[in-house]
Amino acid sequence: EKPFECKLCHQRSRDYSAMIKHLRTHNGASPYQCTICLEYCPSLSAMQKHMKGHKPEDIPPDWRIEKTYLYLCYV
Repeated sequence: EKPFECKLCHQRSRDYSAMIKHLRTHNGASPYQCTICLEYCPSLSAMQKHMKGHKPEDIPPDWRIEKTYLYLCYV
């Protein structure tokens, strides 16, 4: 079973670390991408810190941190 799927090319992998390694084949893409300015972040904590730099009114009301993941998990 391969529960992780790349949002960029739809390749699937068995585990999170393999998916992160795969994402870096897309021009070094980090696993998180801001949905507001499209900047990439290398970690969840970096993405959370990055989001604090945006004005609250610029963040859509339905925004969730999961929307920044460049992968989907079907577990």
